[in-house]
Amino acid sequence: MKSYLHAIFFKIVKLIFTFNNQKDLKSLIYIDQGHSQKYENEKYVVYGQVSSNFEWIKTYFNAPIFFTPSFYQVLENAKVIGKSGIIAQKKSIWLSSCCESIGYLQKSGESLNILRSLYTKNSTIESPCISLINIFDANYFHWINDCLPSLRAYFHYAEHQGVRPKVLISPFSKDSFQYQFLLLLGVCKDDIIFKTTTTILCKSLLVYNLPYQVKPKSPEWNHMHFLNRTNYDWLREKLMPVRKVKPTRKVFVVRNTKERRIVNQAEVAAQLIEKGFSVVDVSLLSVKEQIDLFSETSVLITVHGAGLTNIVFSERIKIIEFFPMIRYGYSTSTFFQISNFFSFEYILCMCKADNLENITIDLDLLESMVSKID
Repeated sequence: MKSYLHAIFFKIVKLIFTFNNQKDLKSLIYIDQGHSQKYENEKYVVYGQVSSNFEWIKTYFNAPIFFTPSFYQVLENAKVIGKSGIIAQKKSIWLSSCCESIGYLQKSGESLNILRSLYTKNSTIESPCISLINIFDANYFHWINDCLPSLRAYFHYAEHQGVRPKVLISPFSKDSFQYQFLLLLGVCKDDIIFKTTTTILCKSLLVYNLPYQVKPKSPEWNHMHFLNRTNYDWLREKLMPVRKVKPTRKVFVVRNTKERRIVNQAEVAAQLIEKGFSVVDVSLLSVKEQIDLFSETSVLITVHGAGLTNIVFSERIKIIEFFPMIRYGYSTSTFFQISNFFSFEYILCMCKADNLENITIDLDLLESMVSKID
């Protein structure tokens, strides 16, 4: 019944609202036209040269994929709605706030809140602000890939306007990786606002355009994201430690969860320890400790998970990623793409899995794979 009501509300939203694709360059509102080049990044091109594990991607590469330059716009009297941070201005919804996808907007279940925002009184932020709230902001990968790049607008605005914008985030704890990342990147504690009400009216909202491309390009649903190196370069510049020695650590990252874990993890760990590997559960580390760990690591073995995003902080690394076969799909290439950006040696090993995506690793196969990259 609840899903049926969501569908009705969503149909009403589609009738009332228009969907603004933020990548229409004609609608740009630059903060400072004279300095626009400072926040328009170079175009990156992805060609259809992929490893044998990703032959299926080639069907999407009829031509090189060009990424539009990143930029931010300032929206006057814009609303940030619900737990998913949907951005609406008058009767226009910004697709960039829901992963460039009407499908994700529907999945968010925010339709009723969007309708309510039209006629209820909203909390107001008078200062310029930027929202890092996202339907996936509780996920480590999406926080890094989708949310943190918006801070580039925060720093640019502060530099050129002399005013630090407020940073609106979901009500995470101050021990959360989200909060830790903000402090590490240099965001002032006093600028962070935890969103605790359904809708917030922002008198001046900075909206950053993520420079990634979707194939096939459809506002109804996103089938695949081609990641863009621009934002990873920025994060590496801001957060990677400067090291004078080459990374030498060999690390086996474990997942002590009910889902997507290695069933014979103890046996795998024992075999890898004999090969000089350390066994690490990154969920027990602070963000700073994770960045330091990956910057020191030369060989990494793990099962697919958001913690692999930390390879963006690696200098030179070889990666073996074990992947549940039942999960194989459009997202499978995420860490291949990141590895490809920085010329990391990357091996994807598809594994049979149960309904919880738990896998059992063949120890003889593991021995063979490690001997090739060690």
